[in-house]
Amino acid sequence: MKRTALLCAVSLLILLFAAGCGKKEIKRRSDMILRDLVSAYGHSVAETESSREESSRDQRTAESSEQTPEDSYEPDHSQDPVIESLIHAYGSSGQDRVEQLLDELKDADDGLGQRWEGILDYWKYVNNQMPINEKSLPGNLPHDDSLCIVVLGYELNPDGTMKDELIGRMETALACARQYPNAYVLCTGGKTALYNKNVSEGGMMRDWLRSRGIETSRLIVESDSLSTAENAENSYAILRSKYPKVQSVVIVSSNYHVPWGALMFETVFRTHSASAEKGALHVVSNCAYDVRFAAYGKGDLLFFQTGGMLELLQLEA
Repeated sequence: MKRTALLCAVSLLILLFAAGCGKKEIKRRSDMILRDLVSAYGHSVAETESSREESSRDQRTAESSEQTPEDSYEPDHSQDPVIESLIHAYGSSGQDRVEQLLDELKDADDGLGQRWEGILDYWKYVNNQMPINEKSLPGNLPHDDSLCIVVLGYELNPDGTMKDELIGRMETALACARQYPNAYVLCTGGKTALYNKNVSEGGMMRDWLRSRGIETSRLIVESDSLSTAENAENSYAILRSKYPKVQSVVIVSSNYHVPWGALMFETVFRTHSASAEKGALHVVSNCAYDVRFAAYGKGDLLFFQTGGMLELLQLEA
């Protein structure tokens, strides 16, 4: 009950933030922002939460049957309240509290504590040191099918067509797919068209790439997710169960969203990995579509990332 009350309160704060901000773009995308904080802040979508959870459980069941011993780690949920407090503390820049909670976590389970220390280090890295590539990927990535280019979706127009920002992401993904012709391309995003529930972001993205010459055999679709956290969870399940050769992932999204996406995916990979230091899957690079306006400040993005991390914790529970 306490957690539910907290999440409802944060939902109200998000709505007040969107309503009080004078930026037209943030108001227009407020629903999408709330989607990106699903379990942590709540959202409004057509399908019920129980059916989403059932779908996720089915995917994880399929995934577990295909896992190798190297990647067969099952997360320990006994320390979830400590981890939740740790995420809150990191998101609010409470460094002293972060160190205290990490020590507590290590005392309870040293391996889990080390794992989360690494995740927090990666969180710091994506926001402060990670290079954001534009137009092309580095040339030193795997040139075989162990590489997967993951393209993160963006809310569709009400009629189901793609918005300009999603088209920009797709043009970036197309350049990456041509640069690495043996890599898979995973298009991830659910049914977000207000008046057309027959299409999904992932399906539209796949069709766009296919119409421009990318072979169908290279294209993977994830069409159930309604947040960046769900993008990561659902994509992981697909890759582990159906594409076990994939070990390296590239994130393609808008420039402001790349750190957010990289954090969600790497956290999922490390959470499921048998080794706290090295997972069977890893985010190795990125490529960004340059959005030429500052939709969000650094503090806003940290706030949203914190919500995504809390959502991942609930998706795993």
